[in-house]
Amino acid sequence: MVTEKQLSAPYYNIGQFRIDCWNNLKNETAELSRCNYGSASAKKHIKSIANIFNSLDGVECYFAFPSKRKMAHLRRSFEAEEYTALANQIALTTQHLVSDSFRSNPDFLDEDVENLTEVERHNNSKAIKKNYFEVLFVEDMGDQEEHSILEKFDTLREPSDQFTYGVVFQRNFQDALITLLFNPNIQV
Repeated sequence: MVTEKQLSAPYYNIGQFRIDCWNNLKNETAELSRCNYGSASAKKHIKSIANIFNSLDGVECYFAFPSKRKMAHLRRSFEAEEYTALANQIALTTQHLVSDSFRSNPDFLDEDVENLTEVERHNNSKAIKKNYFEVLFVEDMGDQEEHSILEKFDTLREPSDQFTYGVVFQRNFQDALITLLFNPNIQV
């Protein structure tokens, strides 16, 4: 006979967990940017942000947006204590993720730093929504080789393309299977 109430996991799918992490990161970085440097409140937010980044590192490797480069850029801003810039970048990234606006603009998939004016112009334009998908590469290659492949894809993209696509790299079969389970955007 079970006397204790059994708790279930608070998330039923990775998408829900992912969006909650990004929203929490957005809220924490916004609060941190308003805190006095070195205060107890700032230290609490810094610890919370570090924990959220660690959670996201384990999830974002299965998706094309935001890219590994973007995640590394955000982490560097955090470590350099550029909290206001970090809060703005994370708010923008979260907006793209929640609204799926990255799907219709391939520039969002590869940019390290986004230009707010360009983002607003694109969001307000009457651009045709393109079909979006992600391509999975399974190969034990280094970061430089991945970067080279991404550059080749960038040269192939045309504004008149009917599709927008992101690229996900995995280095082994097990991670590739997890990617297929987590990421419904994988088509190839």
